[in-house]
Amino acid sequence: MLWMHVAGVFAFGLVEGFGVLHVLLEAGVIALAAVWATSPRAGRMLRTLAACFGLIASSAVLVHLSGGYVEMHFHFFIMLAVIALYQEWLPFLLSIAFVAAHHGILGANRSNFRLQQSGCYRAPVEMGGHSRWVHRRSIRRLCGRLAFH
Repeated sequence: MLWMHVAGVFAFGLVEGFGVLHVLLEAGVIALAAVWATSPRAGRMLRTLAACFGLIASSAVLVHLSGGYVEMHFHFFIMLAVIALYQEWLPFLLSIAFVAAHHGILGANRSNFRLQQSGCYRAPVEMGGHSRWVHRRSIRRLCGRLAFH
């Protein structure tokens, strides 16, 4: 799955009009994680952490390459659900921390992300509150599923 993300991110970046070098750098981060995740020398936990990092980093790269489309953020939710299938708390919690840091840092420092709903432009604080509610609810459900399996 991670290697498919490498190819998909590369193709998506080219389609979006980014230069080959830029796209190679973006996909290269995910490819590096895929190399670690498939390395027979690495232990199980290191391979799991590398795979989880690669999957969640691919979400961040896709959001970046799309210009921040709200719809592309759903990739984070899907990858968190996939990561929950590992049934390991450490990779799951580190992935959630990555998402929180990514959204917090970029949300505070980048105003050029495209928000498709007009409500985001008219009432960003209210929409931000709704976004936090959706994130909390989704993460709580994933944690609940992970805890009982």
